[in-house]
Parts: sequence; C-alpha cells; structure tokens
Amino acid sequence: MKTSTDLLALAKQRSTMHKITATEYAGPCPSCGGTDRFHVNTKTQRWMCSICTGREKWQDVIELWRHITGDSFVAAVEALGGRHGATVVPVVPREPEPVKPPEWKTDEWQRRAWWLVNDSCTRLDSDDGQPGREYLASRGIELRTAYNWLLGYTLVSPNGGPSITMPYCRFDNDSVMAVRYRRIDPQEERFRFHKGSTASLCGLHLVNFNASTLVVVEGEFNAISIHQAGKGLDLTVISTGSESITKEARTGITWLSEQFKRCVVWCDKPEVAQQLRAAVTSPTVQMRRSPTIEGQKIDANDMLQRGILGEFLRRVLE
Repeated sequence: MKTSTDLLALAKQRSTMHKITATEYAGPCPSCGGTDRFHVNTKTQRWMCSICTGREKWQDVIELWRHITGDSFVAAVEALGGRHGATVVPVVPREPEPVKPPEWKTDEWQRRAWWLVNDSCTRLDSDDGQPGREYLASRGIELRTAYNWLLGYTLVSPNGGPSITMPYCRFDNDSVMAVRYRRIDPQEERFRFHKGSTASLCGLHLVNFNASTLVVVEGEFNAISIHQAGKGLDLTVISTGSESITKEARTGITWLSEQFKRCVVWCDKPEVAQQLRAAVTSPTVQMRRSPTIEGQKIDANDMLQRGILGEFLRRVLE
C-alpha cells in the first residue's frame, strides 16, 4: 500500500511544492504553513516538517494522510488501500506565506546599526577603549587593520559585557547586514549578533576584485589576520563568520568566487569544508586546513601572533 501511493502527488494536493534537489521537494506545510519547511523525498518516499515533526523525523505516506486529515491510523490505512478511489477532500493547495524582508533592510535598522558602529569605533580610540585596544594587540591586530575592518569597542553587549564590534557590510553600497559582538571576557559567551542582523559574509566591503585569489575562512579574526599579513600578496579574503554556514553566505560565496581565478578555502571542519567546496565556482579551488604544531592546531590568527602567517600565505599562493 505504501509503495502504491504516490507520496508527492498526495502532498501536492495540499501544498505548493517545488523541486530543490534531484529527489527532494519543499513547500509550505499543509498544517502549519511557512514557505519551505515541508519536505518530501521521492527516493525514500518519506516526508517531514521542520516544525511539526522535526528535521530528524521523516514519516511515511500513512502518517502524511493522518497529518492532512486527522484520521486515525486504521482510517488512514483504509483510505489509502481499502476504499476505491479514496482521495483527500479537494482544496486549493496551500501557498507559501509572504516572506518578510530582513530587518537589516529597513531604514530604521540601518540608522541604529550605523550609530552603533560609529559610536564603537569612536570609543575604541578613546580612553574608554584602552581594554579594546589591548585585546586587539593581544591578538596581533594593528589599529590600522582595525580601522579598515571598522572594528569598534563597546562597554556592554546583549546579555554581556565589553566587546569588540564587527560589522558585516555589503560591497556594493553602505548597508550593514549584521553587527557581531566578540566578548573580551573569557568567562562570557564569545559571540552574539546584534538583534535584527542577517549573518552573511564578513569583509565584503574590503574585497579587492583585482586580486587573482579569494581566500575563504571561518572566523572573522582569521580573515582580519590574513588581510593584515597578506599585504602585497595577490589575494583578498572574506569570512563566513562561524562554523555554521548560512544560506546567504553560500549564495554570496557562489557569486563571489566566480569573480576570481582561484579560491583557497581554509576550513578545519570536514562537513563545513564540504559545504564551502560545493558553493565555490572558481576555476581552481584549493582546500586548506590549519596545520598542527606540537599537537596544537594553529589557525590564521595564531600564525599572525607567531609572526609566520605572511610566509605561510606566500607558500599557499606559490
């Protein structure tokens, strides 16, 4: 009975489905709505809703019938295999809910974000900013580099204390997409985004499209370190911001990497590296992981502090 019922056809009676991979379709959930939280896999003949069932719990066609109609298990079995011509009550398929524009695109959010960025940059240069300057110095970051990346210092952060502020700016206009706080107290949670931020790529406003090599790294401080140590080298760098790659970041990397002859992806987690490799479209792609010295993983910022990052980058580009 399960194999004789077309799961996708049943789903399409109640949802507007669109193809996202060779064997998977997505659309609004017949029960809770949304835009693409409801998925059907035509190979496994299973479905799930990220809200109703959770992403890890894929269900069969009988459970989809019950999800749609509210029938008992016995009634669902009879409907799918025991009654001739049984169908779901005809209704207009549920359309995706209108997508709300990201908050960062509003004028009010831009006004508040730029006030935060400017205020933090000013404070970094003030007497109050001494702890921030000391923290950056401990990471090997020069003030001229901090100015290029619009780094600032704030005395308080969401649910936390003093932080370095790091804005995510677009490359084609003056918009700020996100502001991230890097707490300097090691006892606090290290990172927090400003409310309304959309995490994408950090460093877009500094991308040099005349360079031949694009370097993609995870952490912002690794990207900042490469920018500082790579002066005079034929490269430009961006950061994905974290080990979690957002849809916006993948889309940005795909477009950006098309503009360069070569892309170096420096990533230590295999699953994240795989996502980044799939997104990159440069003719030549080089995958890199942080080397291990005396049993300790050494990332770009560690190398900067040791004074060896510039030479390492030169060898990578050979």
